[in-house]
Amino acid sequence: MTVGGLKRLGLVVRSGPWSGRSGRDQLDIALAAASLGVELDLYFLAEGLLQLAPGKQPAEAGLPAGLKGWKSLPGLTTVRVFALSEGALEPKTGEDGWLLNVRFVDADTMVNLQDECDRLMVI
Repeated sequence: MTVGGLKRLGLVVRSGPWSGRSGRDQLDIALAAASLGVELDLYFLAEGLLQLAPGKQPAEAGLPAGLKGWKSLPGLTTVRVFALSEGALEPKTGEDGWLLNVRFVDADTMVNLQDECDRLMVI
């Protein structure tokens, strides 16, 4: 589906969970685009990948829930998820551990993938 000529939206997520004012700005943008049928490419940088870390319960700290939202995206639209392979957060071989299927790529590959997006937002 195309919304106003937008077929694929790339979102670059740089900040960790609950570090913004609302605590889930990145997720809200992704859910809004997905609900319109826009395909998503999610690019997690540095601590942004912590958005997908399992086992974190924000309610214990009085923060808004977000984990179920990230997991729901593939049910709404086509989602591709990437993170830099140079990051210290990359799991060891054979470990999954992330809420979505993350593909670890080098910086050049990530730039090439971002070029495939109709629009790219850094959040």
